[in-house]
Order: sequence, then structure tokens, then C-alpha cells
Amino acid sequence: ENVQSKEIQNYSTQKPVELLKKIIETASDDNMIVADFFSGSGTTAKVANDLGRKFVACDVGINAIQTTRDRLVKAGAGFDILKSRTNVHFEITTNSFKVIF
Repeated sequence: ENVQSKEIQNYSTQKPVELLKKIIETASDDNMIVADFFSGSGTTAKVANDLGRKFVACDVGINAIQTTRDRLVKAGAGFDILKSRTNVHFEITTNSFKVIF
């Protein structure tokens, strides 16, 4: 069975969950903040949430925001979606940490 096929979001730049898991586990501790300023399919935010990290995910593309939002909802993550005043980008953040650029 192909484990990666279960995680595919039909997003051209999507990274494998196991790769992001190794990176996040190596580079951060529990309750740290993981930031992805080109969130794409939301793999980083999803994995950060799964590992008990807070996250900030940003992207300019509405498809990326929708894909990330849907993925986080499915994962049961608590988050807010914020829109910048300049309409340049969006942020998806954990409920306990918010950033507006």
C-alpha cells in the first residue's frame, strides 16, 4: 500500500508528510512555533499540529489557503484565518498565536 497516496492533496509542490515530520522534530521542540510562509498544500502546518507545535502558515494563493484550511479542519486543528490589510497574503494560525504582517 502506498502511504503517500493517502496524503496527496493534488498540489504540485506538496512535500511528503514523513519528510516534514523529520524536519520539524529535528528543528523544534513541543509548543514551539513553526512558520511556513509559502504554505501551499499545508503539509507543514498539518504536521506541526500533529506534533504539538503551534504554527503560522501564509500564502498568496487562495487555492493554497483553501487547501490548507480543508486539511487542517480534517486534522481537527484549531486555527484562525486572517487576511492582511494589503490583500497581499493570508495567514492561518493556531488559536493561541496570531501574526498579521
